[in-house]
Amino acid sequence: MKSIKFFTVLVVTLIMSLPNSFAQNNNGNGNGVKGNSEVMQNLTQEQKEMLQAQKQLLKENREAFKASLNEAQLAILNDANLTREERQAALMQSLSEEQMSLLAQNKEIAQQNKQMFRASISTEQRQQIRSKLRENRSTQDGNELRETVREQRKQRRNKSN
Repeated sequence: MKSIKFFTVLVVTLIMSLPNSFAQNNNGNGNGVKGNSEVMQNLTQEQKEMLQAQKQLLKENREAFKASLNEAQLAILNDANLTREERQAALMQSLSEEQMSLLAQNKEIAQQNKQMFRASISTEQRQQIRSKLRENRSTQDGNELRETVREQRKQRRNKSN
């Protein structure tokens, strides 16, 4: 009788703890992207370093561009009465040639980095990335992922304003 109670308590505890362990393992590396950690694990150290360097360069370029904006341009960006598209159009019209060349240069660097990374991944890695993307697109979790990313971007924007 004592062993039956013990076994029952053990089974109930196990059942109650399973959802928590799945929830913690779902997003892998803690950034909210399901399956991303699996893909990252299959990248070489050199590829991981390349991605980190590219991410850092992108961040630095974005900060340099933001530093080049004048008061009127910053006011356009912070104008809550405009939609995102209207803000972007107004900002693009107000940019100087120097700022436009900076944007073009940043875009070119990003394209080169993308091509370098694509050239560095193997066929197997490419297939794995594609299958994860398809998996995310075809499930409800993919929609949740998109919403999560949108929310994170909104929070970052609000935090920087």
